[in-house]
Amino acid sequence: MQRWVGLITAGAVSLALTLPVLLPYLEVRTTYGFQRGREEILSFSANLWALATGSQALTVWGSVMQAMPVPEGEGFPGLTITALALVGLLHAAWQSRAGQPGPQPWWRTLLGSIALTWTGVNAALFAGTLTAGRVVFTLGPFLVRATSSGRLLLRAALGLLVAAAIAPRVRGRLGRLAMSPAVGALVLCLFCLWMAMGPRPMAGVFRLFDMGLYGAFYDHVPGFDGLRVPARYVMVAGLFLSVAAGAGAAALLRGSKTAVVMAVAVAGVLADGAAVPLDRNRSWREREARPPAGVPSAAEAPPVYRYLRQLPASTVVAEFPFGDKAWELRYLYFAALHRRTLVNGYSGWFPPGYAHRVAAFSQLPLEPDTAWQALTEARPTHIVLHGRSFADPDRAGVIAAWLVARGATFDRAFGDGDVVYTMPPSQ
Repeated sequence: MQRWVGLITAGAVSLALTLPVLLPYLEVRTTYGFQRGREEILSFSANLWALATGSQALTVWGSVMQAMPVPEGEGFPGLTITALALVGLLHAAWQSRAGQPGPQPWWRTLLGSIALTWTGVNAALFAGTLTAGRVVFTLGPFLVRATSSGRLLLRAALGLLVAAAIAPRVRGRLGRLAMSPAVGALVLCLFCLWMAMGPRPMAGVFRLFDMGLYGAFYDHVPGFDGLRVPARYVMVAGLFLSVAAGAGAAALLRGSKTAVVMAVAVAGVLADGAAVPLDRNRSWREREARPPAGVPSAAEAPPVYRYLRQLPASTVVAEFPFGDKAWELRYLYFAALHRRTLVNGYSGWFPPGYAHRVAAFSQLPLEPDTAWQALTEARPTHIVLHGRSFADPDRAGVIAAWLVARGATFDRAFGDGDVVYTMPPSQ
């Protein structure tokens, strides 16, 4: 009982700390009717093979663990904690032998053994379908064909339940296993992995189950239709796997070779996660020029942002190039410095008005009136033109001429090519 009180208290405290983050999401959902489509969620769901796919930056495993390299598809947890978690599970299974009941009737032993054998066979076939999608072989005159992972898992679970119902020894061991921290952590790990695979769990190109657990949450639990990347549940799965690994390490440390075990475990974890040299300050480009590498501090920020900070709090800023994600990320970062409302931005979801403005500005100078209407609808008071940020240097001149022709006035220029314009009051 005391354990449950602690867990409920921890959950309540976690919810209270999370609410300040959740409430703004609720406001966005209410205001914009925000919802992720199933196809978008499917594209960011983890594949089971992600567990054998690591970041290419890993020194030891980067070139080896590449089962299915796709976006949001790197879920390799490391061999060391996986091995330690297995030790924790085996130790819990061994400990569950204690307190076995006395002799039981032979028929219970026989039927329980048959049910456990059934469970083991279906579990082995299920493991085979995870890698090959199906298992087909001949056993004497019989052809064995296993293609449905979901049915195999269900059969294995039913066999285990039948064994527990018939044989008191099995029932007792399962009860003691259920109380093990390692087993509890691994169950939660598997739950998170199932959630990470999204509405349609896949192993490579093969479908695992007819229904993904995430799909049920998406349909019936508020908020889940607003989350874009189920694959990030892999990180939570890694947390629970680490708990099970801790139980395994604790079991090993009870032996006489404590220092050796500790040294091997630490070395293994460091080797699994080593990324040397660590890739830092990487820059990328989309359509326009490549932004500078690195994340400058406030003192190193372009002077235009310190100037914007001096403007009235009611200032609304639009920056060009507009809509290029590599630059939009920088605009959003520097907004933390100038603290003025920004028309630009970057997130996992973009309001319809933003997409409309990106399309309208891309038509300059062919559709200047349409672009101007799109700009004025956002009600900016100031425009920042980053002259050296365009892939085509003439593009900055085109936008500057367009702004001036519509009544925007020159405000200030900076040595790095940035220019600020003030929008006309009649906008």
